[in-house]
Amino acid sequence: AHRGVGLHRIGLGPGQQRQRSIDQPRRTHRHVGVQNDERPARQRLGAFGEFQRFDRVARRGAAFGMRVIAYDPLITASHFNAAEHGVTLYETPEAVLAAADFVTLHVPLLPSTANLIDARRLAMMKPTAYLVNTSRGGIVDEAALADALRAGKLAGAALDVRVNEPPGKADPLAGAPNLLLTPHVAGLTDEAQYRISVAVAADALRVLRGERPPFAVK
Repeated sequence: AHRGVGLHRIGLGPGQQRQRSIDQPRRTHRHVGVQNDERPARQRLGAFGEFQRFDRVARRGAAFGMRVIAYDPLITASHFNAAEHGVTLYETPEAVLAAADFVTLHVPLLPSTANLIDARRLAMMKPTAYLVNTSRGGIVDEAALADALRAGKLAGAALDVRVNEPPGKADPLAGAPNLLLTPHVAGLTDEAQYRISVAVAADALRVLRGERPPFAVK
């Protein structure tokens, strides 16, 4: 599932940027062609969270020619060879938010990460930047994100996860511009489903043999 999520994540931001560069002239009736200066190779991909979660995304971003910057509270430059992974580590999350053209989130939903990306942190991002969240709903303050999009303080956002799934009638993001939503399907690839099925079957066989499965909940 992690491979599928990583591919989904790396495609959402640049894909939305490309679509916006096509749609904007159409909406304003100014057909000046696609603005090709917006290319991933010229931009920074900011990964926010745990390295083991964003390692694959960092490698894919680098393959596009993007400069990958990251913040991980669990590692420091003194014991992590960031250059070996093609990543430049920043010391604070605020530094990543301010510098990145695309911000991807790689954190679990915990009391400490609820509304981690709030109005204050959204305001630190460039007005030309894009936010991508395929981690967990609740990490992004959806009302604050809607306000930022409507005010033009953020170029766009792409979410595969929401606070409420499905969202209710009082959805703060309803009608927000430059927003791409997918219904929590980033990990639902054929390969991921096959691997999950094999892992479940293997665990069942371990239990029947009296062994402890490696993926036991308790």
